[in-house]
Amino acid sequence: NEQFNYERKELLDQILINKKKTYIIYGGNFSNYLNNYTYKQFIDKQFEKKFRFKFEKSKSFNDEYTIKDSINELFQVIDKNNLILIYPYVEFEFHTKRKLSVNKEFINKTKFSDFYTFSSKHFELFDLINVPKMNRIYPHKFICKYEEYKFCYANIDNYIFVEDTNHPTNYFIKLIINKIDNYILNSD
Repeated sequence: NEQFNYERKELLDQILINKKKTYIIYGGNFSNYLNNYTYKQFIDKQFEKKFRFKFEKSKSFNDEYTIKDSINELFQVIDKNNLILIYPYVEFEFHTKRKLSVNKEFINKTKFSDFYTFSSKHFELFDLINVPKMNRIYPHKFICKYEEYKFCYANIDNYIFVEDTNHPTNYFIKLIINKIDNYILNSD
């Protein structure tokens, strides 16, 4: 919708252009879209058996250019602002809270290599972004013990990081907000 894009651009200009110090926080779980999957689709056909619904790669759907366009919009207003990039969240096979309601000992985990393979286009795209005032936040570093165990965990002990298969809990969000706060407090 062209009108929506124009209005969004105007709003961005009003908020950002004339501020002395503004922070743009940019992120999203773009991995599905960068891999041509429609809503609620995962890595590839080998995982179909693990889920209750069927996943198919869409031949006609590709949102990569939309994501790149939104990044280009950022570059139009970034010169006076600070950019905080939030990298992808880990996606899990099971709905964490549902499984825990049935089995309190359940540990929802996924291989780090599966997460990284699925999110590699997202990482590559964000790694290309380089502006003078920026910080990168990697949510997976809070929950992936890849050096020790090679897994990412949706829940550890009494801490739940992921509500369902890919949405962060309030606890997890607070960890990320603390990172953002530290960056803002320590930036010049």
